[in-house]
Amino acid sequence: MSGLRCLAFRAVAAVLISGPWLALAWGEPLSDSLPSSRGSGSVAESAPAPPATEAACCGDPDVPSYGTKIDFGSLPSGQEVTTQFRSLGVLFGHGGSSSAAATYVYPDGSRPPCPTRLVLSAAPHYSGWEFFLFVDPAQAKWATVDKVGASVGYCDAAHSCFLAAYDVDGNLVGIDRNPDPGFAFLSVQSSYHNISCVLIGDCAAGQPTCTPDPSGSATNCVTFSTPTSIARSLPPPSSVPMPTAPLPAPMTGSTGQVLLAAILIVSGIWGVAFARRRARA
Repeated sequence: MSGLRCLAFRAVAAVLISGPWLALAWGEPLSDSLPSSRGSGSVAESAPAPPATEAACCGDPDVPSYGTKIDFGSLPSGQEVTTQFRSLGVLFGHGGSSSAAATYVYPDGSRPPCPTRLVLSAAPHYSGWEFFLFVDPAQAKWATVDKVGASVGYCDAAHSCFLAAYDVDGNLVGIDRNPDPGFAFLSVQSSYHNISCVLIGDCAAGQPTCTPDPSGSATNCVTFSTPTSIARSLPPPSSVPMPTAPLPAPMTGSTGQVLLAAILIVSGIWGVAFARRRARA
């Protein structure tokens, strides 16, 4: 009996000693607080999810699967994401274009632990825009999909986050924005099956015609339909240009209303002056 007790004591001691190292190996930070893409700043690691969260975890009902779904919580914190998912037909960040922001697995304290709070975040964290493109898994050819989506947030204001999809020539196929603050599943679908690359991000401060999100956002649960290879050769990352950033959404709230009113007033004054000139002529 004493031998069993000794073994049990050794087992407990081993767990206590190795626990922190196991946590580090899993990739979840050990600090009492985590950086956050929510406007309130860092939050306690054990804090509950925001009450209206329906699209923060890959298993949430508002996060559908289009065939393939990637949960970045399966990778170690701090790892750069480039070509790890090439076999699924997708390249991220520098794996697709040298002009893209470097993209990492990074914690976001605004998300619930499901089971971790690790997400995809382009540098600088929460402010960089996540970029990925679709590729033939076996050869250097572009690929296209007809559906793509992701969980994006935390969006501190309506219309402050976006997902924009482009064709192989960089033409905008479609764009989706969050209708409300919080997390949102943003997606674009195309009946032409011509989506080749994607930008995900938020409105940067200083853009005059959209709602800024100074705390930024991050991405998880990227999902897409099966990539189909096309005849166009995919050049090396150094030769893949970034698509043009989408036009920002109209501002919501009093600032947007003031700007709209100013535009209407100026247009009205110009119209009256133009009418007077015609009358004099």
